[in-house]
Amino acid sequence: MKRTILLLLVLFLPLYATFGQGTKKINAIKRNTRDYVYAEATMDTPEAAYKAAKELLLVQAREYAKEHAPKYQKEYLSIKKISDICESVQMPRGNMYKVFVYAKKTDIVPTDGGGLAAEGPVPGPVLDSGQAPGAGQALEPWQQKVIDELLAVDTFSAAWESLARMKAVGRVKKYGPHAACSDVNAAFWLIGDADGKVLTVLGPDMAAGNGRTDFRKGIANADLSAYSGAPAVWFTLSKR
Repeated sequence: MKRTILLLLVLFLPLYATFGQGTKKINAIKRNTRDYVYAEATMDTPEAAYKAAKELLLVQAREYAKEHAPKYQKEYLSIKKISDICESVQMPRGNMYKVFVYAKKTDIVPTDGGGLAAEGPVPGPVLDSGQAPGAGQALEPWQQKVIDELLAVDTFSAAWESLARMKAVGRVKKYGPHAACSDVNAAFWLIGDADGKVLTVLGPDMAAGNGRTDFRKGIANADLSAYSGAPAVWFTLSKR
């Protein structure tokens, strides 16, 4: 029995040590908001978690650049450039994977006034055009609850994490950044603003040009193209 316990310790001690180092690193970065911006995401695969976390970090970096480099506030950082400067910590979370990404603020807006904020604009979601007023969309009570919960979240990054939790329990079927959306019309869209807040949730445009429901404003003829360039995440709801 003692030999078995010793063997288990030998096998799992490196894992615990790595987990502990990762947690320590994450906590240190979170405490040092003077020097870093950060974001995290939990997904089914490390690759998906890393991609989602980088998209969230891009939102944080844009907010920082807008606040500290006014001459760049109409331009955007690119996800490619964020990839060049960010570092990451990966950790298991049950049967999913958590990725924490962070970047130095001086790499986003260097003290010499140059830096990533001077990069060109990044295209927003693929958008519909020529939309006309529509009849809106009636949701089942559990579906409306999903929308209400997203609208109640304080920040866009926290709402994205809420989508991950909803997917884990089967309320949300799929979600992701705009580049991964295969059917723009059939998707719901979580929209953020320049301050990192949740602006609204738009319903699908099932008639392909008949308008979307804006669940914040309660109108039935919202146009996704009105939010071009804004932070956006698409998602679909599970069927019950």
